[in-house]
Amino acid sequence: MTKLIPVLFDLDGVIVDNVAFENAVTRTIIQQLAVDRNLPMLDAERLWKRTLEAHRRHARWHDYSYHCQALNLGNSWREAHTSCGHLLKRCLGADDAIAAAREIGPLWLVSDATHWVAAFKLALVQIDQDVFSEIFTVDRCSTNKGQVQYWQCVKEVMSRGPYATPIYIDNRKDRLCVAHEVFSEMNGICVDADDHPVSLGFGDQDSQAIFVHSTHESLHPPVA
Repeated sequence: MTKLIPVLFDLDGVIVDNVAFENAVTRTIIQQLAVDRNLPMLDAERLWKRTLEAHRRHARWHDYSYHCQALNLGNSWREAHTSCGHLLKRCLGADDAIAAAREIGPLWLVSDATHWVAAFKLALVQIDQDVFSEIFTVDRCSTNKGQVQYWQCVKEVMSRGPYATPIYIDNRKDRLCVAHEVFSEMNGICVDADDHPVSLGFGDQDSQAIFVHSTHESLHPPVA
């Protein structure tokens, strides 16, 4: 039986250029926090950063709704997403990478976002989510891509079908390294791109990678 090679795409920084969007969403939430708490903007920004730091090890650390819930801000995160959605755009090279991946095997999406946010971003950059036969999110896997359990969830789905070791494209070396713990023969592609505004608290420190990095352009069908 011929095995299919899933091509796993990260969302932010690989398919969606979201830096300006995340910056604007965070600023909008901080402004709402300042109004609700009657705080100067600088104090509201400090409170936001402290909240993120307190939650740093939580599986939903990239989930705005989690932090807004902790700050009693209700659905301000969703309102901020909607008002700032026009700032989302496709990453340069994403279309070519998706087209090349279709020549290899099924396309799967892997993200630290919730399913709602992933679907929202794909819709705003006019990519049909049905392009991806599987979508893995923090709410589906009960954790984020920085945890081995996330990739075990992906592997469990792979075990149900005729799948070979995947190709995985991300812009974060630490996520590639964790995936490699589960898929030791995995082909990893690291795209040089940011995805969150470090100045507003959503930055991460990447660990040293253990395999060669490349770009979208290195995505080619494997040699037989």
